[in-house]
Amino acid sequence: MNLKMKINLLLSLFAFTLSFVVFSGTANAAGCDPVSGVIKVGKTRTCTTPSAAYRTVNSIPLSSGLITVEIDANGGDQADGSYYGGSAESYWQRSNILIKGVADGGIRTRPLMTYKQGGTLFTSTNVGDIWDLQSSPAADSGDIGSITVDNIEFSWVLGGYNAGIHARCNSATTACYQKFIIKNCYFHHVKHGINTQDNQPVGLELEIYNTEVADTGYLNADGTSQYTASACIDSGVTHGIYVQRAKKFTLKNSFIHNSCGHLVKTRARDSVIENNRIFNGTGLEQDSAEIAMMSGSNNIEFPHGGTAAIIGNEFYKSEPEGDEAFIRFGFESFPNDGRVNSVYINNNTFVSDSKNSGGQFNSSLIKIGANYDSSNVAHAADLSITNNITNNLARIVNIWDGQNKAGKANLLNSSCSSTPTVTYTNQSTITCLNQDNTVSGALFVDIANKNYHLKSGSAGIDKSISATANLIPQNEYVHPVSSKPRVISGVSMDMGAFEYDGVVSDLQNAIIGLQVCAALNPLNIVLTGDANNDGKIGIEDVIFILQKVAGLR
Repeated sequence: MNLKMKINLLLSLFAFTLSFVVFSGTANAAGCDPVSGVIKVGKTRTCTTPSAAYRTVNSIPLSSGLITVEIDANGGDQADGSYYGGSAESYWQRSNILIKGVADGGIRTRPLMTYKQGGTLFTSTNVGDIWDLQSSPAADSGDIGSITVDNIEFSWVLGGYNAGIHARCNSATTACYQKFIIKNCYFHHVKHGINTQDNQPVGLELEIYNTEVADTGYLNADGTSQYTASACIDSGVTHGIYVQRAKKFTLKNSFIHNSCGHLVKTRARDSVIENNRIFNGTGLEQDSAEIAMMSGSNNIEFPHGGTAAIIGNEFYKSEPEGDEAFIRFGFESFPNDGRVNSVYINNNTFVSDSKNSGGQFNSSLIKIGANYDSSNVAHAADLSITNNITNNLARIVNIWDGQNKAGKANLLNSSCSSTPTVTYTNQSTITCLNQDNTVSGALFVDIANKNYHLKSGSAGIDKSISATANLIPQNEYVHPVSSKPRVISGVSMDMGAFEYDGVVSDLQNAIIGLQVCAALNPLNIVLTGDANNDGKIGIEDVIFILQKVAGLR
């Protein structure tokens, strides 16, 4: 072999070695190379931890296509199958990846990423968020620019931003068209369940589906959770979901509840919040300390305004409450990013137990601030409220200018039954149509247990008026964290978040059905409990009614 051939051979070997190192990254020794685009993670796999997997994923070029990371639900390093501390902590920095939890035959159905081990919390100097998602596609490339997280649980983190997931672009100055999709996940006992970075380019999008976010902010350093002031870290700046800056935010079919701060806070230019259960307190708290911590926060806050579509949700506020409004809009300066400040609130159900010190119900459906430039007509906010059901609300709209100057507060009365136009800072238009306001609670199947499905005789049945097509709910929330098509059973859509299905789904009918099935021959048989319309009462009807009472349908 001559000298030239030897040199070419050495160069070829060097190039092969270099490409292998670049592709495999620092995690190659952990056996995390993908097979047919899939990396399997767990204690029985060659790639044992998410922290090892992300190092390999980040080194794979986008030209290799979609990379899927499958994490075993019970494959963690802990005895209970969870992934703890450094094994869970991950920095995913590649677009076009899907990270999902998979069942592996164990007790858990989704993998748990946690910084808690017994009564000890993981507190290394670099601990911040459990997972950090970041990338910077330079052009709008659709799904190629997406990072999807599916079926993962996140809990217990102190330090840094304290989020289960922190989603952001790599750069705050260059163009970024990243889309983050989070679905079928569970976040609890973190400062923020999901958080996006502030000062982000306008291309960032966040979508959340079928996800539960609970008990955000309630953390003690000893690894315990208590609904007390001492356990509420950074009260007022800890939120269930905190979208600090984004082009668009979407939240659907999710259950958001119990937070030291706001349940949902979004500064996005456009927000769509549809078919969710958003409860400030579950209403089923066990003691006074637990109830007392449900204070000072809103179900949704839009501090920078924007366009918001709030459709088909059920809302609850517990007692007592520091800020009485379910929705708060425009209490900070409006960014000059071309946003249109409009709010559309259609076919939602609002129920409150919040009272003032005098024992009177004090909730507002929405409170509108005036902390923006009154000389800029583009910053005027238009508000449309249509086909909602409210219970125990003191007022629908509260106009507030920070100091209540010139008596601007509470300009609209509690019924909001007409079509008022309020002249306030650049002719802001408020259209409030077709509100069903009641204090009796008799229109719900079981208000005490937070089942807000309509029962027979509700004034809201078949009473929705027409609305813009994209503001009409196509689905309705099914607890927990699911949805089903909203099927109109009468002459028109019902008011509120749920469609009455023609069946009186209460316990009385369930008891009658059980008596029929047991051949006890009850005297008061009626067909209002005939769920499948077969002309008789049977076990299928009983099961349907019990599921409805439990809020599972």
